[in-house]
Amino acid sequence: GWSGTIQGAADLVRGRLPMGPPNHVAAVMNVLLPLAIVYGFLGKHLLLRLFHLACALLMLCGVLFALSRGALLNLAIVAGLSLAYVFLTRAGRRPR
Repeated sequence: GWSGTIQGAADLVRGRLPMGPPNHVAAVMNVLLPLAIVYGFLGKHLLLRLFHLACALLMLCGVLFALSRGALLNLAIVAGLSLAYVFLTRAGRRPR
């Protein structure tokens, strides 16, 4: 959301983003977030893992700033399932 002032009081206002309405922007980020989480934890190269985790963090912030209740609910479900997949996959790996 965008911060605006109305008679001296700061309010959080949902604005129109360059990509469209905040709900649509948050939906796009929620679609890409699981990929960034999984590649961030299970990637092979350290730089790529850090890049994907940074992208996941930026998408998380974007969903939070969009102030979409549906996107926040979807975020909780998608992030939870992605992290569960990561930890179950890591548990199945054998140490080398």
